This record gives sequence, structure tokens and C-alpha cells, in this order.
Amino acid sequence: MCTVCVNSCKYNALSIDKDGVKIDYSKCNSCGLCISSCPTGALQYPSMPDLAFVNLSKNLGEKVISCYKDTNPSLKLPCIGGLSSEDIIILRKSGNVIVRCPDEKCPLHDNLKGLQYKTKSLNKVLGGIYFNEVPKNTESQIRENIDISNYPTKLEVNRKSRGISNDFEYLNALSSRIIEIDETSCTLCESCAKWCPSESLKIVRNGELTELKFDPKKCIGCNVCINVCPEPSVISDNKILSCKKNMKAIESRELKENDLTNERTIASDNIVRCAVCGKIVGSERSLKKIKEIMKEKGAEIDDEWLRRCPTHRSEYAFQKAFSAKVKFKPKNNNS
Repeated sequence: MCTVCVNSCKYNALSIDKDGVKIDYSKCNSCGLCISSCPTGALQYPSMPDLAFVNLSKNLGEKVISCYKDTNPSLKLPCIGGLSSEDIIILRKSGNVIVRCPDEKCPLHDNLKGLQYKTKSLNKVLGGIYFNEVPKNTESQIRENIDISNYPTKLEVNRKSRGISNDFEYLNALSSRIIEIDETSCTLCESCAKWCPSESLKIVRNGELTELKFDPKKCIGCNVCINVCPEPSVISDNKILSCKKNMKAIESRELKENDLTNERTIASDNIVRCAVCGKIVGSERSLKKIKEIMKEKGAEIDDEWLRRCPTHRSEYAFQKAFSAKVKFKPKNNNS
């Protein structure tokens, strides 16, 4: 499950259980950090949902976004900290975007450092995006290369916007992350690739190697891969976003620029095939992990049994127990 919103909340107002995200309104300050960090748009301001930004983008001209404390004409949110990069990109399509905080003494003002970084990074590529400043050029130009047709979701806007530029800071503003793995403990169980909602992680069979590929340009920073990873680790680093696992996600602003543009192999291991039928049983490290668990439980470790598929493990165990030369065949689902 994605936990980005919970991790972003400085007031411990959010929690997640089997029913989804829970908000403790006695602790919530309406700062909007959970909304701006949510990669899918599951969290939105009731007064200003994502669809409202799409509709506003149809009006040509400059857009000023501020909060309810601002007495000047503007689009008002409970706090501008709720603005995501996707919101800003959508509004930028039809004109300049000015993001304004009217009260630097506001208790929520310290939460806006991330928003300042976003506006600066997006402006570097798209231009016409300002934070607490009046543009020198009053002409508001549209950006034809921003595709927000057919009322896209926040996730779709993010994916399309990445194709505009390979600029390092621009991609970072779109929540690109670098996933790293401790290969000594990764068993290539494939859980991270199966659960990744953006397909930035995938399993590739390369000859007799199983490879885990990572494409940083597709990563939305949801941390699902970290949360489903079953392997523990002892990694401790200030750059880690959240995990006590074998996987870690690093903020891209801490890395080299080419790290965000190139797909890479982050883990690989030799394939183990069934000694009888040749079906893939797992990886060498996965079998090593099973042996370690069996040893801890005091179970007998039979390497010949282990290197067989489930069907032929049963066959081998029966033959060994009863000294009978039986052959097991897969069950015919049509019978």
C-alpha cells in the first residue's frame, strides 16, 4: 500500500488501515502536504478538486493561486501547500501561474519549501511560473506542449508531463525517485514489480539470468515497492525516504543528473530450473533464503528436493518415502 501521504504529514493526522486512509481532524491543520504529495489524486481539497484545475485551465490568462488570508483577487485554497506539480502544470497550459503566500508569519509557511522548489524547477522548463514575485513580462503565454485533453487523472498528467523534458530538476519536481536494492538480501521474489502501479519496476528474463529493471522516468514515488518488500535490512541514511527494508528510495535531488533518465538493472541472479521439467523454480538467492529458514525451523534440507518445481517435489518426496518409482503428472483442469 502507498504511504506517501502518511509520511508527508508533519502533524500525525493521517493513518492507514485495511479500509484506507483515515484523517484525525483534531490534528489536521489543512496544510495540504498530503494532497500535494499524493501521486494518484486520491486525496483532494473538497473545495478545489483536481477537476477544477482542469476546468480553470480552459480560461486563457494569468492565474494567481493563494490562500484565504489573501485579500487580493486570486484562486484561494486553504493553504497553497496543497498545490502539486501536476496542478501547476495544468494551469500553466493556458497562461502564467503566480503562487503567492500572503503571510510569511503564518505557522504553515515553513511547509512551503517543497513548493518553492517545485515552482523553481518547473519554471526552468516551462517558464511563466512564479513564487511570491510579480513577473517582469506581463504577457501571459500559453504552452501548447502540455497535454491535458479528456480530463486526465493526476497520474496521467504526471506521465505525460515527463515526456516534455529530461531536465533533472524538472523530473525531480514530478516526484521521480531512485530505487536502490541491497542485492545480498534481495531474493528476486518479484513482489515489487507485481505491485508497482506505474510499471517502473519490471522483471526481465535474460538467458539464464533474472533481472529486476528500474525506469526512474516512470517512478511516481509511491513507495509501494518498499512497503511490499519482504526482506529486512539495516540501512540507515539521511537520504532514505522511508524504509527498514532491503529497498530504499532516494530523493533524486541528491543524485547525479543522468540517474533520472536511464533505465538500469538494480538486481539480478541466476535462474534455478526444475531438474526434471525445466520450469523456473526461483533464483539462487531465493533457494538460499529457503534453506536458511528451513535450518532455523529445524527442518531437513534436501537440495535435490529444493531444486524441483512443486509437482516434482511431491513426486520426489513420495519416491523417497515409499521407494516407489511413481510419476506425477499435472492435473488436467479440463477433466
